[in-house]
Amino acid sequence: MGYYVSDTLATDSATAVLTLAVTDVGEIVPGVVSLTLGSVDGLPLPGWEPGAHVELRLPNGLIRQYSLCGPESAGDSYRIAILDQGPGSRGGSRYLNADLRVGDTLDVLAVRNSFPLRTSTRTVLIAGGIGITAVLPMAQRLQADGADWELHHAVRHRSSAGLIEALDAGHTGRTDVYVGAEGMRLPLRAIMSDAIDGAAVYVCGPDRMVREAVEAAAELSVTLHVERFTPPDPAQDSTAQSFTAVIDSTGERIVVDAASTLLEALEDNGIDVMSSCRSGICGTCEVGLLAGAADHRDTVLTDDEKSRDDVIIPCISRAVSAELRLDL
Repeated sequence: MGYYVSDTLATDSATAVLTLAVTDVGEIVPGVVSLTLGSVDGLPLPGWEPGAHVELRLPNGLIRQYSLCGPESAGDSYRIAILDQGPGSRGGSRYLNADLRVGDTLDVLAVRNSFPLRTSTRTVLIAGGIGITAVLPMAQRLQADGADWELHHAVRHRSSAGLIEALDAGHTGRTDVYVGAEGMRLPLRAIMSDAIDGAAVYVCGPDRMVREAVEAAAELSVTLHVERFTPPDPAQDSTAQSFTAVIDSTGERIVVDAASTLLEALEDNGIDVMSSCRSGICGTCEVGLLAGAADHRDTVLTDDEKSRDDVIIPCISRAVSAELRLDL
């Protein structure tokens, strides 16, 4: 996970916050808004690699993460695309779709990449819906490098099928689009079966798609990289077990049952932990881990950070051991 902060760009010295101005905003397909952010003083922005996302602090106090969808070469701006989640949204997508205007400013807390593109002899990219924003820069990089790649995009309605063209007018193909409303189901297992000969597979989409990909990869021994745009569904987790969280500063012991998250158990016992996404994709609620073995389920920590087992993302991660001692 990398943080990129430019010495030439004016930032808040205490928090390394980048205050960026909205330079362009508009609906690109029904329900999806494209947003371009530029530095307020015209200086170059920190660089990024395919798979990266920005972490935004919205004026309403929410912190949300959105994939950078290119082009990489635009050193003076960032572009993101936001799906309007409708009335059920907790306020992030609704605000960005309905209330944001050119000239408004947003704070970028960090540029992170927990979904980096790795070198491979062949690359298979699979996206569901708005997940295309994470993998399209990968396709652009692979195309520029003359690499062997293919892209599969599943959408619910035909109106969303234009996302690729809207985000990348120069897209050159190698793409299959599957429209669910027209009975065109993404043949995920067949695609992954074709990838068993050394190909790397990248999947970004809703939890159901990611779960199916993880299961298929395990059976087929496929190299898989995933990023979720929606939180995992706890109802689908039959492996969750209760465990005990020990608060190091007080010795208090808190039982976390199988149906609750560690974050919820802490909150229920009067222990406040700053949080935002509550789905393991932002890292705001990170807590130090002093003892015990964690079951890391987030998409924030790198493999190295997870192997060190010295921090945990309590909104989604659980325990392998019977107890976890937290630095609280």
